[in-house]
This record gives sequence, structure tokens and C-alpha cells, in this order.
Amino acid sequence: MLFAFQNFTTMEIIISVPGKWKNETELIDNPVQDNYKYEKNLLSESSGKKSFETVFLPYDDILMNAYIYSGEEYAKQEDINESKRFSFTVYLVGKAEKETDLQQLIKAGAALMRRGGLGIKVENSGIIHSAHDWIGFSKSIKQVSVFQAYIAITHIEDKITSFGLHLFGLPDVLATSLKLDTPVT
Repeated sequence: MLFAFQNFTTMEIIISVPGKWKNETELIDNPVQDNYKYEKNLLSESSGKKSFETVFLPYDDILMNAYIYSGEEYAKQEDINESKRFSFTVYLVGKAEKETDLQQLIKAGAALMRRGGLGIKVENSGIIHSAHDWIGFSKSIKQVSVFQAYIAITHIEDKITSFGLHLFGLPDVLATSLKLDTPVT
């Protein structure tokens, strides 16, 4: 295992998925062939083994601004522009006790992408992804793709900061780069 869940307690993970749905009924009635069923307030695996709470909310200017701001570093501009045209947002809430729970949430988010989601924002870390990228994570669930899906790393001036390592039971990082007068050989 690449990432160990150290000192890990159950964590609530929230992802937001903006979409161009006319209403929640359109999302419920969307006949996508996959292993998930969307019902009011619930997205469930067809097997019934795993389900996620959902909250369906209308367009919100504050959310839109947060989505645009957090996406500037991670998403392509055309994905951000596409997401600006959303009408509703589905919040998907899951509990994570181990890495496989994070993997299942990636697959559930991909199910919403296939039903008209425009992108995804991991509320716990602020990172956003295009629908294409998130579906790609779901097709190749590896530890590195799980890391890429949930962890935001920013580099501003000489500081590197992580957001979301706490989802893996690890502390987030703030590091300052060293500036040396003479090169190290």
C-alpha cells in the first residue's frame, strides 16, 4: 500500500458535482447503464452494498465562485467555462475508514459524471477535476490516482502546501523551499 492510513478515524468526504439538470427527477430518470442507481437523497451501488447520501441544490453564486477559484490551478480553462453553465449541484457524502472507501467514492462520482455532471470538487481539499479526468480515475483505480483525485498541492512563491492528506490519516504539509547562495554539487 502506497499510503498508510495512520491514526485514521472515520472521515466524512464530500464531493460536489455541478450539472445542467433541469431538476432532480431528470437525474433520477437518466437511464445510464452502470452499477449505480440514483434515488432522491441516495446514490447506491446496484448490489446494495454501498450507498452515498446526496443533497441536490440549485445554482448558487457563492459555490460558482469557489468552484472557479479552486479550479484555476487544476482544471483546464474550457472545463471551468463549461462548469459555469451549471444549473444544479449534487453533493455526494461518504464515510471513509480505509482507502477502498475513497476508491468507491471515486466510482460513485464517475456515475454522476455519466449522468450529466460537468466536473467534481472535493470539498475536503478544494481540488477540482473535469468529468473526463474523474472518469479516468475511476477506470484505473490505483493508489496514485486516488492521491491525484483527493490531494491538492499548491506552489506559491517559495511555499508548497498540501490539502487533503488528512483523508489518508496523514498531516497536511507546508514546506518552504531552500534558497542556496551556491549550488549543491
